[in-house]
Amino acid sequence: MNKDLTLADLLQFIRKNFAVSIVTALIFAVITYFVSSSMSVTTYKYTFSYEVAVAWENVELSPSGALTSANFAESQIPALKPRMKGSEFLKRVIEKAGYKGKLDARMLSSMITLSNEEEVPNINVDVSGTNRVAVKKLAEAYAELAPKYIKKTYVSLDQFEPVRFEGASSTPVKSYTMSAFVLALLGILILLYFIESLDTRVKSAAELEKKYEIPNLGVIPNFYISKKNSYSKYGYRKGATGNYES
Repeated sequence: MNKDLTLADLLQFIRKNFAVSIVTALIFAVITYFVSSSMSVTTYKYTFSYEVAVAWENVELSPSGALTSANFAESQIPALKPRMKGSEFLKRVIEKAGYKGKLDARMLSSMITLSNEEEVPNINVDVSGTNRVAVKKLAEAYAELAPKYIKKTYVSLDQFEPVRFEGASSTPVKSYTMSAFVLALLGILILLYFIESLDTRVKSAAELEKKYEIPNLGVIPNFYISKKNSYSKYGYRKGATGNYES
């Protein structure tokens, strides 16, 4: 590896290999574009939320210390979430949406995301999938059934926000294509530089002058010799009148 590499040498190397690098990077980018386009999917998401309501009429049955806790409803959220993704409840949602036999509880559970914010007794529900009609029906069925079946002695769910379409997201084909182009361009330049750095041959007289800091007094020509050519024919082929170049 050349330790005396300068910016001028690097720019010269890039200029010499720029065309090959660009063509290679474009090929990788085109391949990435077609592959990502063929595998691209659009995911639709519907969202809604519930408020965790405290059943104060059952206060005498509450656990010790619950009355003095200002975040009692929030503390019940970890216990409610498993119920909201329980298989028996999800089977009811699937049946209500009209997808019984086409969808199972495990698949629906993977489509549902439950989240909540600190110090806010709300549970947010996101339902996402590639079939917009199915996702909407499942979200509406879930929103309707959850308050009826997800209950505890002290808390229940009250719908806070109705079902709404959150948006759609697709595979970022353009981003993948640009990333493939840039990475391929950098990769091929690095590879070519590594291959060239392994070549220790002297390629020019200027390289010798630069390395040893001595003037060049002369150069011996490198005559090409093959089975069909010889030194005696060299001058003749170059247009001289005799066997040797005049």
